[in-house]
Amino acid sequence: MREILCNLIDNAFKYTPDGGSVYVNVRGDGDRVLINVTDTGVGISADDLSHIFQKFYRVDNSDTRTIGGNGLGLYLVKQRAEALGGKVWAESAFGEGSTFYVSLPRLSSDEYEKRMIMVRNLEAKKQLEANKAPLSSVPSPVAPIAPFPPATIKP
Repeated sequence: MREILCNLIDNAFKYTPDGGSVYVNVRGDGDRVLINVTDTGVGISADDLSHIFQKFYRVDNSDTRTIGGNGLGLYLVKQRAEALGGKVWAESAFGEGSTFYVSLPRLSSDEYEKRMIMVRNLEAKKQLEANKAPLSSVPSPVAPIAPFPPATIKP
């Protein structure tokens, strides 16, 4: 979820000029949660809109050419949303801003609790592994060194 929201909100700010606005809305019912990120930015043409969730796709026009990115953000949003059982889509018009939607199934309280137990178990496992020293860092056994003979002190 964090990656989905960060990518959508980051894009909204990148493609909205100074003085524009970005809105995030979350609503839901008993079955689904719908998140939308709306901006008053440069917008996306209908031709580009059908490709924006493709890997490495970048809108290339005079308004977007100077904005950095590699074309993976929206692709990852789609992959993550689908992995969570959801879907993603966008509505936009060039010069009028964009709205990106993410629809996800709502979890029952039992399912939420099961997932939280899994997360806590994974975190505990990572912590145990982090505290364990790898074999390469454990010193090899060394034969005990014979004690030095008593020193003879001459007057």
